[in-house]
Amino acid sequence: MCIVNIQETPLDQLAALRIYYFCDDVMELLSKKLGIDIDKLTIKHYFRIALQRANEQIIITIEGKDKNKNNLSFIKGVRLKY
Repeated sequence: MCIVNIQETPLDQLAALRIYYFCDDVMELLSKKLGIDIDKLTIKHYFRIALQRANEQIIITIEGKDKNKNNLSFIKGVRLKY
């Protein structure tokens, strides 16, 4: 097994090869060396933030969206300070 990451991982001791670098850069170099064309993958995620007033409260809704405005659940948490 080969692990490519800029930081140590819990599985490093199991790897036959460990590369401390950015995975995208390593894969790009490896694909060039092997003569394999790999299309660039771009993932675009957005936040939709809506404010609503209800009585004397303000309700803030934060949603994750993909490029087609479909709902995503990539948001782990939100912290607001007032």
